[in-house]
Amino acid sequence: MRRTLAASHEVFGEPKRFREALMLRTAELLQQAAGDEVTQPDGDGSVLMTLRSRQAGVEVHKRVRVSIDQAEETDDVLRIPLRWEADPAPHLFPTFEGVVELLSMGNGRAELSLVGYYQPPLGPVGDAVNTYLSDTARASAIRLVRHLARELVEDVYHLDRPLQSDATRVALTVRDVMSPELVVVSEDESLRDAAGVLLAAGHGGVPVVDDRNQVVGVLSERDLLDRVADERLGLGPAAHRAWKRWTARNAGEACSRPAVTTEADTSVRQAATLMATRDVARLVVMDGARVVGIVTRSDMLRVLVRDDEEIADAVAAVLADRGEDGVHHSVEDGRVHLTGTVKLRSRVTPVCRDVERCDGVLLVDGSQLGWATDDVTP
Repeated sequence: MRRTLAASHEVFGEPKRFREALMLRTAELLQQAAGDEVTQPDGDGSVLMTLRSRQAGVEVHKRVRVSIDQAEETDDVLRIPLRWEADPAPHLFPTFEGVVELLSMGNGRAELSLVGYYQPPLGPVGDAVNTYLSDTARASAIRLVRHLARELVEDVYHLDRPLQSDATRVALTVRDVMSPELVVVSEDESLRDAAGVLLAAGHGGVPVVDDRNQVVGVLSERDLLDRVADERLGLGPAAHRAWKRWTARNAGEACSRPAVTTEADTSVRQAATLMATRDVARLVVMDGARVVGIVTRSDMLRVLVRDDEEIADAVAAVLADRGEDGVHHSVEDGRVHLTGTVKLRSRVTPVCRDVERCDGVLLVDGSQLGWATDDVTP
């Protein structure tokens, strides 16, 4: 009997660029998402890759041969049919037939999904053990889609550089996620040349510097858009800034001043708070008086896609630092589950809060925690 299988993950960015990358490099991205070395398709167009999942704390994996069919595209949806079966021994493991689907949701969001059916092997015997098979298949699909989403974003926005931090560090810094490839324009740069720099760099904004190489502002796509659009008249600060950009003759006159900056060693959480309160899409990263990079909203999202394995290492470091060797943890999709025993009952909430501060953690479940000593009840 066929069983339904579905998993999805949201990605942020330009859906059109995601669709182009996914359609052109489907096999390559799938292999990268599986953690395999990228190989050329065989003569029949199929590729080998490894499906992985974790069941009861044990890593489960199997090799599958994936056949990818012609992509189907509409205005909002890209569908790529595929099929996989175990290699070797396909008759001993479920086969899968379905589609990888990318749905544009507007506002720079898209949903990446894997949807289809798998066929348990061995007839009635396969049906009898289907609970285990379905759990394994679902966990494999969720992991594959989550990693495929990460690979897709990294491919489109060239984020394939590894995080430069120790994996056990609780809080990542701006230095860990920023774009270090420094691109700047001088304030007397013509608007035509400055627009060319933005397009070539692939950034939505770049720092503007004066003749002493000091940062005076940031030139963004929005700044240049006001220069191309019709003249905007009206009262208030927004209309005044739009009019100034419309009359600008060079990058210095068109840019937003002053530049909002942050230090390279600032935590990502502090930088995200600054970005939100100042309502800016990017921060110029400084190391003392020197510009060392730029960090954007998309860079900040790298914290949310931190690997479960890396989150688990950070949580383990927190528990070790607190001396809570009786507490066990597992991580799935950024959700941390704590079990075992803390030393004092009064420490349950503080331990959960400390774990919650680890970057990448979305939820902490400490409902199964016990304690060795009850120092709360009289």
